Amino acid sequence: MNPIMEKIHYICDWCMRLAYVNLLWILFTLIGLIILGIGPSTQAMFAVTRKWVMEGKEIPIFSTFWSSYRTEFIKSNMLFSILFVIGYVLFFDFRFLIHFEGWLYTVLTAGLASIMIIYLFTALFTYPMFAHYNIKIAQYLRYSFLIVISHPLQLLLLTIIIVPIVFIFLIFPGLLLFFSGSVISLVITHFAWSIFKKLDSNHALAGD
Repeated sequence: MNPIMEKIHYICDWCMRLAYVNLLWILFTLIGLIILGIGPSTQAMFAVTRKWVMEGKEIPIFSTFWSSYRTEFIKSNMLFSILFVIGYVLFFDFRFLIHFEGWLYTVLTAGLASIMIIYLFTALFTYPMFAHYNIKIAQYLRYSFLIVISHPLQLLLLTIIIVPIVFIFLIFPGLLLFFSGSVISLVITHFAWSIFKKLDSNHALAGD
């Protein structure tokens, strides 16, 4: 094939792989009746994108996804439950702020918004960390939080990349079915892997 056709084939191949993983993510979320499926399926999706980043695209996608989903079902649900409760409390606190006025409202809103941003990035980094390390649940949350507060420039760059992707999904909602989770997961995994490599050079914590 000529160079142009090779690039087209390469792009189409990646689109098919991303769409396949995204459909697996949605399917296994539904199999778990959403509540019990969203945590394991998200973790399994990150397990696949981790393999892609570390080993290249030629991996058994379904077996990697299913193995991670099955073996980490309980642990990933425990992690998701904790993240959900924390997020719900923050959301409830945000709604409570409407009872305040003036400078107190401004200060509390700014403070809570900062906490929610830190929480969001901590939750996002928890799953690639879950796929990469075999540690206790509390350690996933603690180490993800430490990564977030110690790498502001990387998080800024990550935001600059993710925001346009989200806007594309809003403009073309039909893409949500095929790329909403897998594309964002792959982007986050790339950033997380660059950080994990530095951690792994000093600590032998990485899983398979």
